[in-house]
Amino acid sequence: MTNNTLNVLESQENFEIEDTIINDNVNNNSDRIVVGNPNFYMPNPDDIQLDKVILHPIRSEESIDERENIDNVVKYEENEDDKDMMANFVTSDDRFYPEGGFQAYTVVFGAFVGLIPVFGAFNMTSVIETYLQNHELEHETTTAIGWIFSIFQFMTCFTSIFSGFIFDNYGCKHLMISGTILYFLSLFLMGDCTKIWQFILCYSILNGFASGIMMSPLVSVSAHYFKRKRGHAMSLALTGGSIGGVVLPLILRPFFDKNDYKWGIRTVAFVSLALLILSTCLMKERFYSNDKFRLSTMIDFKGLKELNYLFCVLAVLTGEMSFNSALTFYGSYCNHVGLSINDTTIQITVLNTLSTVGRYLPGLLSDKLGRYNCAIFCLVLLTLVQYVAWLPFGKYGINAMYAISCLYGLGSGSIYSLLPVCVGQISDTKDFGKRYSTMYFVVSFGILISSPISGAIIGEKTYFNYQMYIVFCGALSAVAGILCYISRYASTKTWGWVVF
Repeated sequence: MTNNTLNVLESQENFEIEDTIINDNVNNNSDRIVVGNPNFYMPNPDDIQLDKVILHPIRSEESIDERENIDNVVKYEENEDDKDMMANFVTSDDRFYPEGGFQAYTVVFGAFVGLIPVFGAFNMTSVIETYLQNHELEHETTTAIGWIFSIFQFMTCFTSIFSGFIFDNYGCKHLMISGTILYFLSLFLMGDCTKIWQFILCYSILNGFASGIMMSPLVSVSAHYFKRKRGHAMSLALTGGSIGGVVLPLILRPFFDKNDYKWGIRTVAFVSLALLILSTCLMKERFYSNDKFRLSTMIDFKGLKELNYLFCVLAVLTGEMSFNSALTFYGSYCNHVGLSINDTTIQITVLNTLSTVGRYLPGLLSDKLGRYNCAIFCLVLLTLVQYVAWLPFGKYGINAMYAISCLYGLGSGSIYSLLPVCVGQISDTKDFGKRYSTMYFVVSFGILISSPISGAIIGEKTYFNYQMYIVFCGALSAVAGILCYISRYASTKTWGWVVF
């Protein structure tokens, strides 16, 4: 028996002796004098945990009332915390997050710079598709040209499963260095391409692979520094993709006006090289996993058994299919309704400019209103833009298309900025790279077929076929919103309002 336990027993014996002596001196008086609190109960010494004993003084009625008021306040705050489940959803994640500071925002800036060329390549596909359709590949069908961009998007998403695993276990430097070299070489060689198989080899496969191995670290690294402000931080980084969609087409525009395709693409290659080198120097991870190199550790098969993660992945799948299908042939639609190639490039630039706002503002609000809530709202908005604005008014020329480009850019930005954050919302930080890669592994197969399906719908390029293409894109975004809502229900167990 320890010394502390002996002291407790000795105190109990002294208390009983003292109480007996005082009561014997009362000489049969009915008033019994007790030293100390008459309601005092001495627990079994073996049950006492000395490191957890809290001594409460005897309280007056006023102090008891004050204590009850404090308890009510604490219960109210706990109830409020239950309503705001965002920051504490992953209960096992007890790591320290800086939530700001020079190092954290330097990393966010590095991711932002790197995503300018990586996601910018996605956002300039419509400009390249429109030019190729009218020049180098003018004798090819819309469906055949669509395969160039669908394979590129498939490769980017598919290879992210490997980059997600490597990033979680070894960090981002090796991925960024090798990805930068391959990205530059692919665009430099693409300048000499004139046949479909050449574009597929240089652009679809090589550039898609390079973009894929850089995508996971560029998107995931900001989550190592932020938890409560994660939506804001990742939105800041992901706006780089929209900036790339604005800057890169503007770089190509003067070259395409002079039919100098070769050096337009190579100029983009040199600009991308400088940005990716800067990004590689600024990015640094904080956490590592210790997984063995096997397929089960690269793809989170067990995670797909969780309904909230499964429906979130399906929401991203349909959302990405909608956005990529629409963006790939957006320029072709503008040409069909009477806009020149120059005006079409401006439309793409306007869309991507407003997409920057559409990525940043929802991300900023998502930390207050809930990441799922903002994602669902933006998907509903995107669906309404396609059915209420684009479908009936797109044929009325350049002014109508300016308005549609602005509205579509605002709504579509959330697909890249918020849906990945929703995955982070329901994932442990050390597994975020793997879960993000798993999500885009599934998404890659949808993207692979989305552009060819859209090209087949457009077919002979009649106005009715373009209308059906818009209906197809709108239906996909509507389904994405429904699936995201089901994922939120699977996480919160409520259909009503909750900050999540």
